[in-house]
Parts: sequence; C-alpha cells; structure tokens
Amino acid sequence: MSSAMRSASGFERIRLRIILPIIVLTWCVASCGQDPSFTESTIPISADGKTLPTADATTSLGLLKTQKFVYGNDVKPVVADYLFVWDNSVSMVKYSQKVASGLAAIPKDSFPESSQVAVMTTMAAKDPLADALETHQDINRKDYTCIDQEPGFLGLVDNEAVKRYKSCSGLRADYAAKYSMNACDHGWFKPFETNTNGDRCFAAALQSAYHAVGCEAGLYALEQMIQRQKGKALFRDNAAVNIIFITDEQQGCFASETRGERSTAQRLSEVIAANSRVSSVKLHGIVPSSVPTDVRSDRGEIEASGGVFIPMTEDRTDYREVIQKIVESKVDIASAEFKLPEGTRRVKSVTVNGVPTRDFEFDGTMNLKILNLDPDKTSDIAVEYY
Repeated sequence: MSSAMRSASGFERIRLRIILPIIVLTWCVASCGQDPSFTESTIPISADGKTLPTADATTSLGLLKTQKFVYGNDVKPVVADYLFVWDNSVSMVKYSQKVASGLAAIPKDSFPESSQVAVMTTMAAKDPLADALETHQDINRKDYTCIDQEPGFLGLVDNEAVKRYKSCSGLRADYAAKYSMNACDHGWFKPFETNTNGDRCFAAALQSAYHAVGCEAGLYALEQMIQRQKGKALFRDNAAVNIIFITDEQQGCFASETRGERSTAQRLSEVIAANSRVSSVKLHGIVPSSVPTDVRSDRGEIEASGGVFIPMTEDRTDYREVIQKIVESKVDIASAEFKLPEGTRRVKSVTVNGVPTRDFEFDGTMNLKILNLDPDKTSDIAVEYY
C-alpha cells in the first residue's frame, strides 16, 4: 500500500473518530432523557403575595422553555391550600359534626383544581423549637396526662399522630375512645379523600378529646408551627393559602398576650411568606361576632386579610355557607408579577393574547413583571425563557 493510501486511511480513521461521537451525541440529545413533548403543569405565582395569575402549562424542548399564565381579576386560584385551625376546647363538641358536615356538603367540583386540606389545633407551646413539645404554661393541664401528645398540637393531624397519642402512657380510656377513626396517612389531603376504612379524612382529622384547655390561641399557634418547620415549607409553592379559624371563644391566652406573645394577620402573612413561596394568604373564620372588650377578636384579623367571616352560634345547623364562600373567594390582583422557575437565566420573549410585547421587566433570577396589563380583562400570557 502506498504511503498516500496509508495516509488517506489514517485520515478516514481520524474523521470517523470525530464524526461517530457527534452522531451518537446527536442521537442521544433527541432520544435520551426527557421527551421533547414533555409537559409539566404549573401554577399561579406572585412576588407580592397578592397577585394570582393562573398558569396553564410549561413545555420544555431542549434549553428553551415556555411557561403560560392567565391573568385577571376574574381568575380563580388553580391550586389552593385550606388549613383549618380547630379549637379543641370542650365547648366545641356541639359544633364539630356540623362544621365537618358543612364541608362534606360542598360539591366536589366547587373546589379549585389540586386543592388540599389539613387540620391543626389552637393549642400553643411553651417553646415551639423544643425537641419534646410542651403545651403553653397558660394551658390547663389538670387531669390530662397526654395533652402534649394530642394530634394537631403544632402539627398537622395524620394517622401517625393519632397512633402516637393513643399509645401515650397514662392516657385515659375515655379520651382515647374519642379517636375512633384512623386519620389519613398524610397531614395534607384532598377535600373528599377517605382513609382505608372509607372514613372521610377531614372528619377523622377533627376528632378531639375536647378538654378544658383554657387557652385557644389560633394565630399564635400557627405562627409557632411555622417556626417549628425550621425552613421546611408548610404550604405548596404558589398556592393560594386559606387559613380557616374555627373557634367559639377567641379568648386566647390572656397571660401570654399580656407578655406580648401574640400574632396578627399581618405578622402571620409575613411569617408564611418567609416560609413558603405562596401566591396569597387569606384568613377566614367561623368565630363569634362579638367578644368582651378586653379580648382581641379574631374577626378583626380575618377582616384585615380580606377573608370570609361567619358568626358561630349555637342555633346554626348548616356551615355550608362559609365553606362555599371560602372556596369561591378570589385573590385580589394588585400587580402583574410572576415567578419563573428557579435558575431562569434569560427571558427570550413575552406575548400577551398572542401579541409580542417588550413591556416587561426581568430581574435576572426568576421575577418577571409585565407592565400595562388590565386587571379587569383576562390576559393569556406566554413566556419563553432559558
């Protein structure tokens, strides 16, 4: 073989070494990993905790992604978290079944898509960051050995919490018998979800020994529970958060409030915003319409957040009204600010109702503000980004 032919053969081998990896790499880009037609659902988000644009879908193809939103005051939340803060004092016995039945009577299709529900109690703690929780010093502990283990105390009610409580050494048999249903395995559950025995998760989560706590501090207890999360988000990303206080007394913990141990709607919203990337926070309640002049009213905090309030009275037999109003409530849109996924580097294009616009601001991380949107009109928005 001539030297020229050997040189040509060597060249071909070198060329193949270069081309073959390119062919394999090209094939893998098209075939390995994520399907180019992959679509993941996305949800409304807001930088200010008030805006609620609802999202359509995110489609990714290679490095360029498109995220779609719907914006406007007539848009309802797509994802909503409903946390019931339940007064576990003995005077609540006469209300528990009525409230549970009220939620059960709401049509399933009334709830926003991907809604979830959870229950906690109004008991506050001495130190929310302690490894072994103890109830607040203002709480009546007389004749109640296992009060610190009660489900819902600075935690969401789930089956593990119920089992732990029922196995507590020294628990009175009549208190254990109050938890006849198994709770569901997770603290957050769908509004009409049932456990393995067919019992409603919500009804099971409302079980309580109903003792004379003498201290129902719902706002303060919720703030403590978020502190106890130690950075772990309590609510889902971009959810419209609805906190529903169910209490017949609103007396709080008198001594602790005197010491400044209290929370407000404004403070609670700030604590939630620091813990979870939510789109909005509203407080609602089934609470008394009036309280003694020396007692701070939950009603005032509910009204300050723009939430729904219905008086709790002994002659009320149907609580569907308040639940329905909460479900149907919308989030007031104050600005057109959206959050793109973490790690977004650049916004390539923005279209509003199919028309490209350069009328937007992007901070280079994940915050996108679209200018001159009319909140009274529905706008379909598509954002291309890297």
